[in-house]
Amino acid sequence: MSTATDTRSDLEDFHRWLGEKLRKGPTKFNVAQSIEEYRLYCEARDHFREELRPILERRARGEDHSVPWDKDAFLAELDRRLAEKGTLRHEQNPG
Repeated sequence: MSTATDTRSDLEDFHRWLGEKLRKGPTKFNVAQSIEEYRLYCEARDHFREELRPILERRARGEDHSVPWDKDAFLAELDRRLAEKGTLRHEQNPG
């Protein structure tokens, strides 16, 4: 997660994430806990993206056509990993 160099898009992403959580109903978390949950979400998302990066790079070079891109499978795996950490994702482009 970004630190002192946060950009407006980072802040907007946090607001979208928080807005999605609030639309689902009341939350038991206070502000500090919500920020920590978002931090954990970002760590899990970024880690998962790093795991996928070599595969996507090979595919972009035309070197790997063994497995077609399955967005639903990607999101299901991301949800599973986030659930292990006790957090949820909001809808966003995983790329």
